Parts: sequence; C-alpha cells; structure tokens
Amino acid sequence: MDKYTLFESYLTDKLEPSRKADFEQRLTKDTEFKREFDEHVKTHASLDILLEGDIHSVIKEIKAKEVAITAGNKSKWLIYPLAGLLAGLLITGALVFLNEDEAKNEKQLIAEYYRTPMSASTRGSQDKVFNAQTARIQESTINAHNLMKEGRYKEATTAFQNVLMMVEGKERERTEWFLILSMLEHDINTATSLLQLLTQNSQHIKHQEAVKLAAELEAQ
Repeated sequence: MDKYTLFESYLTDKLEPSRKADFEQRLTKDTEFKREFDEHVKTHASLDILLEGDIHSVIKEIKAKEVAITAGNKSKWLIYPLAGLLAGLLITGALVFLNEDEAKNEKQLIAEYYRTPMSASTRGSQDKVFNAQTARIQESTINAHNLMKEGRYKEATTAFQNVLMMVEGKERERTEWFLILSMLEHDINTATSLLQLLTQNSQHIKHQEAVKLAAELEAQ
C-alpha cells in the first residue's frame, strides 16, 4: 500500500485495528513519516476549502438564475441542473489546448505564471483597519513569496496553506493561485486537482490564467 492510500485509509478509518495501531506507533517514532502525513492532511484541508468555496459560488449563481416550473399553484426549483453543476465541480472539464511546439516542465511553468504581487506592506497601508491579524497575514504572505522566489516550493506550499486559512475574498483567490503554483514542482497531482476547480469557476480572479495553465499541463 503506497503512502497516499495508507494516509487516506487511516483518515477514513478503513485500517484494521492492528494496522491502525502500527500506523499510530510509526507516527510517534518516524518524524519524516509524520511530517509527510501532516502535509497530506494540510493539503486536503486546502482542497476542502477550495471545493467548499466553489460549491457556494455555484449555488449563489443558480439562485440568481432561478428557473421556476409552474405545477398547479406552486413553483419548484429545477433540482437536476443544480445537482449536475455541483457534480461537475468534481469532474475534469474540457480544456482548450495550446499550440505549443514543446511542452514546458513544471519549473518553467512556475517561472512563466508566478509573478510576485504588490508587497504586503504596501497593500496593508491601504487598509482602513490595521491590527494584529492583518500583521500576521502580511508576515505569513511575505514569507511564502520569499520561499517561492528562492525556489523552496515545498516550504512555500505549507506557508500558502497557512495564509489560506486566514484570508477571504480576492486575497483568498490570489492565495489559492499561488498555492497551486507552489505545488507544481513537488505535488503535481494535487496541483492539477485544485487547478480544475479554478477552471470551473468563471468568477475566480485567476480563471483565465488557470484555464491556460491547465491546458499546458494537459499538453505535457
């Protein structure tokens, strides 16, 4: 059983009691194993956050475009289109293929798509309210981008995951994008899964770039 399957089996309580005990004992003795497990849990927490956000976005869009069917004196929601759209969040969508002579590797894609944003300190000066939480977010964001610029992508992933738990709105969407870019070099499968969610959310601030990047990954 590979580590991914083992981690998932433990988290979903599918391991036999004896194997579960062995797993937990290994967590206490093998620091590298525990680090990989903790990172797996954080990655899935990020995926859950993205998925939850996109589902809420779709629901709001459906409600805004409500279609009623008259049945006697009552109006009913069209349930099946809603279910289909929600299911679509979990299915790989059709991608637009780019006509490139040569597919780029992950590090080349990071270099192409990663752009250091306006400094957090500059952005903070525009905030009406500057408090300890704002300072913590700025410090964590700056640290994450410094790790990206140094090519320490795995550490940057952890840093962006921490930022993602603290931010909202457009700042959260930017962080989602940077999180995906940081994963390209060391966790391409999770990065691709998260990227698909962005391509299916046309309102996302990085939607167009996500579609283009997804097509380039598909062409590899």
